[in-house]
Amino acid sequence: LCYHFQRTGDARTALPFTVSAAEAAARSFAHQKAIRHYEKALELLEKAGFNEGEKAAKEWEILEKLAVVASTTGEYLLAEKCLRRLLRVSKEELGAERAARVHRKLGETFNRRGNYKQAQQHLEGALAIIGHDDCPERAITLAALSWLYHEKGQMDQSLSLGREALQALPLVKDKEERLRPFTVLNNTMGLALSSR
Repeated sequence: LCYHFQRTGDARTALPFTVSAAEAAARSFAHQKAIRHYEKALELLEKAGFNEGEKAAKEWEILEKLAVVASTTGEYLLAEKCLRRLLRVSKEELGAERAARVHRKLGETFNRRGNYKQAQQHLEGALAIIGHDDCPERAITLAALSWLYHEKGQMDQSLSLGREALQALPLVKDKEERLRPFTVLNNTMGLALSSR
């Protein structure tokens, strides 16, 4: 259906079908196809005639999903480009937790590229935005920072952050969202303790 509506030139109608096709491709691990669909969705969004608020919300959703797929496939520069584009939205519009999530994802992207300095800046920036608020993003960010310190060979800091993340992890209600930081913490803390 997405191809049909794209060919008719009806960008507003084609957009949700194109996003759905991208999501289906990502679920099927057809990541390159998902990237093409998300990029096409961004093109359609420009032509769809939404008001600024609607457009911003849809752009946010598409860019964040595109960044996840790009990072999964190792296309870190594309992921970084998408996430930096999200940061152009003011923190007031984003809200603290969403702004922190973008910084966390940038930190994780830099960590995967081995750029520990920028990874640490973004992960610590995410924590600074959240403060000591009890929110799910804090637990996930602490887990990511724990993993970064593990990769840098700083086991004491890794363990300390890991313990703090474990205490905050019950705040993450979504099972899939909780699984990754739990796995990261399990691996990080197990490796850190075994190296002592």
